[in-house]
Amino acid sequence: PVVATYAKDDGVHVRVTARATDGPSAEAARDRAAAEVRRRLGRYIYATGDSTLAGVIAGQLLSTGRRLAIVESGAGARLTGIITGDPGASALLDQAIAHVAGDGIGTTWTASSLASQVTSGEGVVVIALTVAAQPDGPGVFTATAMIAVRGPVHADEEMTLRASYSEVQRRAALAAADLLRRTLADPS
Repeated sequence: PVVATYAKDDGVHVRVTARATDGPSAEAARDRAAAEVRRRLGRYIYATGDSTLAGVIAGQLLSTGRRLAIVESGAGARLTGIITGDPGASALLDQAIAHVAGDGIGTTWTASSLASQVTSGEGVVVIALTVAAQPDGPGVFTATAMIAVRGPVHADEEMTLRASYSEVQRRAALAAADLLRRTLADPS
């Protein structure tokens, strides 16, 4: 079997292939290798096949009858863009609020406090993302990204990122979408 990794904008894609003298033997070898990949990567795998992160999140919300509210500051509405990248996601969106960088929200509010400002109905999951970035050299920014999930499920994450401004926003939004996916998958 061959296990190949591909760095993509939405994460690392892993492709498993195998060759053998006949189809069933190749499939069995591929399936064993894929099972080992799943065992090693576990919670980091969000889908197989052509499923997208947005599609997985939309499916999770739909299967639980929940809706989503998004509030972000300093992230360039990137999280909203990721979530609404799935054709069915807009129907699950309760509201989306994007504060622009420099409005003071991202530097003075935590994601948790930002999430608490969102008025939402019963069963609405609120995800908040704040990105506070400071220049750290030519074209490079160091940023603190804070993520909070509130409502019927609860989670918090904070990370430091260092990259170009747009890359900081992209990585923070992907991290937020993945935290939402993991939280919806395991609400405990």
